[in-house]
Amino acid sequence: WVNSKKSAVLSPDTTEKALYVWENGECKKIKIDVAFPVLHGLNGEDGTVQGLFELAGIPYVGCGILASAVSMDKLYTKIIVDTLGISQARYVGVYKDEINDVSVYEKIEKTLGYPVFIKPSNAGSSRGVSKAANREELIAGLAEAANHDRKILVEETIYGRELECAVLGDG
Repeated sequence: WVNSKKSAVLSPDTTEKALYVWENGECKKIKIDVAFPVLHGLNGEDGTVQGLFELAGIPYVGCGILASAVSMDKLYTKIIVDTLGISQARYVGVYKDEINDVSVYEKIEKTLGYPVFIKPSNAGSSRGVSKAANREELIAGLAEAANHDRKILVEETIYGRELECAVLGDG
């Protein structure tokens, strides 16, 4: 995409509902009936593209802006789930500027023990994710996660089986 000879712009004009594609000095207008945002990670599933579709008045499938943004942010998702009283893995939120503070390591150890999983709050997939079984690995994991985001989620390890279920509809 970066080296493509094509470029494209989604028109923010709600009367257009179109994508403009330039190639070889020519511009083609492509009307859009509905968008399928099948993107992953930052600027893909974090509400950004959904916001662009909203601005352009283009219908799209999937979650809206807020649900996408909150779901992409692991730490904020945990905070919201806490307020709903839903059981989940215990966690500690850490900010990038705190990762060299000994009191943060002590809080994680006291609250969660080892092993723990360390995750950048907003990175897609497993980017920057690590598992720590001791303080040395915790320090390294926090540093790695901080390379991907300013917010970091540290979670207790839960031994068991994970089941996932897709839901279609809003009822």
